[in-house]
Amino acid sequence: MTNSRFPGIRTYQNAETRAHEPPGPGIVGAYALKFPATGHEYYGSAKDLRKQINLHLKRLAKGEHHSSKVQRLFNTGAPMVFAYVSTETLEEARAITREHIDALRGTRLLCNERTSPLQSRASRAKAKLAFQTEAYKIKAGKSRKALWEDPDYRERLLTKRASPEIQAKRAAHFRRISIDEVVYPGLTAAARATGLSRMTLDRRCKDSDYPTYFYLPPLMSSARNST
Repeated sequence: MTNSRFPGIRTYQNAETRAHEPPGPGIVGAYALKFPATGHEYYGSAKDLRKQINLHLKRLAKGEHHSSKVQRLFNTGAPMVFAYVSTETLEEARAITREHIDALRGTRLLCNERTSPLQSRASRAKAKLAFQTEAYKIKAGKSRKALWEDPDYRERLLTKRASPEIQAKRAAHFRRISIDEVVYPGLTAAARATGLSRMTLDRRCKDSDYPTYFYLPPLMSSARNST
């Protein structure tokens, strides 16, 4: 069955009946995103297979899929098949997924084995230790530095941070401060306006000798309390 929203991409395939039909709503099961042309496969499990595939397709269409490998293959226009098998419980679906991941470990596997929730506790602990090594920190630092030196990336990031939406979200979480009946969005803003250090302002807010210095709850907290 071809998805009209994504021409040329064969979306659904029931692994049990081999029929090209979408899973029904609320169907639990294991699934695979397959690229027959290259042999690459991505495995997962879900409480609702239909919602899961729609989520994958939505993110792929926007270029925001969490797996960069899947996104790159999708961007090439390679045919993609969504194969699935229904199960009674999510645990059964996860067992099937784990079995396929273990059988396909290697270059053709598109799953992020490092962060997959299907990993064993020992594997996750081993991966966590690997991230703490000095070699990994140096490599990660170089990657971040190289990314920041890209002018296009830097401009996009700075533009996004300066957008009114992002500024509003950040301000909603700041701990506001009132000084002499003047409200500032945070300690930094108050320090710039008064010429006092952040440490001094923080100490005065906690000192009863300065009754006009006190903290206000973040805007986000006020909104939650009012609902």
